Amino acid sequence: MDGEGAAETLEVTAKDVRDACISVKTQQSYRSSLRAMSKWIRDTKMEQAPTFFDPSGNIDLDHFTLDEFDSFLMEKRKTVGVSTLNGIAAR
Repeated sequence: MDGEGAAETLEVTAKDVRDACISVKTQQSYRSSLRAMSKWIRDTKMEQAPTFFDPSGNIDLDHFTLDEFDSFLMEKRKTVGVSTLNGIAAR
């Protein structure tokens, strides 16, 4: 066997590579940042909040624009340190 058959049966996706390269701690921080942004949207947008989420509950980037993200960071800078903001902005 020349090994071609084995290579052809394995399909690696971009998600597989990303998951293998990103540490568990980074993944946890990313999820935590998304939860913080979701909470901020609900707390500050009140009646408009549902429009900021897609049907599965993820943040809808067509509504959560760069201006919204800047507002989120400006609000968070009052209560968190620079390293936390850098971590959020890097995501």
